[in-house]
Amino acid sequence: MEDKIYFAIHMNHFLFYDEPIIKPKDVPDGNEINMGKAIDYVEKRLREVEIQDILKAQLKVKFGDISNNLEEQITNASIEKLKELTLNIFNVTSEEDVLRIIN
Repeated sequence: MEDKIYFAIHMNHFLFYDEPIIKPKDVPDGNEINMGKAIDYVEKRLREVEIQDILKAQLKVKFGDISNNLEEQITNASIEKLKELTLNIFNVTSEEDVLRIIN
């Protein structure tokens, strides 16, 4: 999955449009958000996506292919659960172990 950012800068504010993936959930399309908050949010979201991608790649190396369900669970997991999985990456022996950690 590739994240896309749709925004325009207008008078020191970001304007978000057309259902971007990287967007604060509480900001309706076309509404303004403080530029500093928007930049912080985008940077945080990009770090989360990077962690998700790294974990998926590591698990594919460890287990071969991983199920679509596991990929989806990783995508939807909280950052705290992803960090916990990162710490336990060498201890997991199955997809079930991974799911126990992130759920």
